[in-house]
Amino acid sequence: MSGLISLKAEYNTCKPRYNYQEAYRKRLRKKRIKQKQMARLRFFTILFLVLTFALPNIFINTYNHLFINRIKNSAIKIPEYTEKLYYKYFSNNKFFPDSKIYFLNKTNKYLSNNLFLDHKTIKPVLANDKRMMAPIELKDSMFTLTHSLNYLVKEYCSIEPGIFIWDFATGNYVNINADKQFATASIIKIPILLELFKQVEKGDISLTETLPMHNFHKAVGSGSLQYLKSETGFSVKNLAKLMIRSSDNTASNILLHKLGGANELNKSIRHWGLNKTHIVNWLPDLTGTNLSTPKEIATMLYNIEKTNFFDFSSKLNIIKIMSKVRNINLIRAGIPRGSRADFYHKTGDIGSMLGDAGVVTMPSGRKYIIVIMVKRPWNSYSAKQFIIKVSRRTYNSFLHNNM
Repeated sequence: MSGLISLKAEYNTCKPRYNYQEAYRKRLRKKRIKQKQMARLRFFTILFLVLTFALPNIFINTYNHLFINRIKNSAIKIPEYTEKLYYKYFSNNKFFPDSKIYFLNKTNKYLSNNLFLDHKTIKPVLANDKRMMAPIELKDSMFTLTHSLNYLVKEYCSIEPGIFIWDFATGNYVNINADKQFATASIIKIPILLELFKQVEKGDISLTETLPMHNFHKAVGSGSLQYLKSETGFSVKNLAKLMIRSSDNTASNILLHKLGGANELNKSIRHWGLNKTHIVNWLPDLTGTNLSTPKEIATMLYNIEKTNFFDFSSKLNIIKIMSKVRNINLIRAGIPRGSRADFYHKTGDIGSMLGDAGVVTMPSGRKYIIVIMVKRPWNSYSAKQFIIKVSRRTYNSFLHNNM
């Protein structure tokens, strides 16, 4: 009996005691692990939903015209030529006989022509013998600056730039591929702005008149008008400001519609005496079909204030609008901070091209035109670096008179 009691006592002393603190810690650790797992699950669920709904829309809006429309258009038989076709223009409701229409690739609905909703129609345009824009007066090449910029071009072998710089005081210039055509991106909005003010001077358009925004005007890319309700009205002057300052593509399309479309603008550009600037597509022109050269863009800037191409009121309005462009990360970024230099300009940015074009007025009053257009690998950041460096070297050359 005593032996049994001793065994029982030994068993009781060896039995482990239940540790409540350790059990609580285990439960707490399990709870934390479960919370982390749930948070991770919620994150990936939300990410999956965002990608499921947003990504297809982004892909379709951005690349639809690059791939899908090309496949759709492959089966379309394009008539080569049609003679004596009566058709309506947007700007007036008159019919023009004896018009010759060329049919090109499929374009945005409604915008090109009121009768042929799925075709872009362009009639032949002829340059007028008399030039309305004065050509830039060229004197001597800026040897030192040209050599410096050519050396910089060699450092950026992945890009293909075009540069034109012109000194208001001397007429000296820099020409690096300045007669070569480049995609313009939003720089094409400069001739839209200039033609708008020419129509204002003629009395055909008023800056205070209201233009409606239809659904077919809306364009992806830069600008906020695309998110507003259709049929909203905007004054011509406000649309011009939005087109240049925030590069609003929808505002550009409304104004281009008012001017009569790409065909009418091309006629005006030919009449100005510019033969390498063409507008083919409505904005945004992500494929880079709208073309110009640095020298022809510079010619437009030259005629804003150097000649009598515009009256005094138009000059002031154009310069005021172009002086407040929101994108200051290209040529403007190469001008030293605190220099108090004035700059009016327009930038352009698509995947294959980056550019900026404007007029710099230094604190001393010295003034020069600078146009930089860069063909680049898709969205290459090196183009931005290049433009900033060209701008900085140019400003310093004018500052120290080292031309």
